[in-house]
Amino acid sequence: MRDNELIVVDDFNFDTPKTKHMASTLKALGIVGDSCLIVIPQANEGVWKSARNIPYVKVLTSSGLNAYEVLKPKKVLLTRDALSKIQ
Repeated sequence: MRDNELIVVDDFNFDTPKTKHMASTLKALGIVGDSCLIVIPQANEGVWKSARNIPYVKVLTSSGLNAYEVLKPKKVLLTRDALSKIQ
């Protein structure tokens, strides 16, 4: 958290899966070229399909989270709901 490697957003949802939308969202958050783990509260096909073609991004649900997956990427992007489920 001190190094600004953990980002918490209110919601992370896509109506239609588009890699372009995911890339622009990540760019707006300052995540470009850095490895990133996106943690969502439950499986969301729109988020997963939007991120699957970006090589440095991985999507996990909060229930599938483990220490290795958290420490491996440069940035971790969490939704508020995912954070509350982890706590």
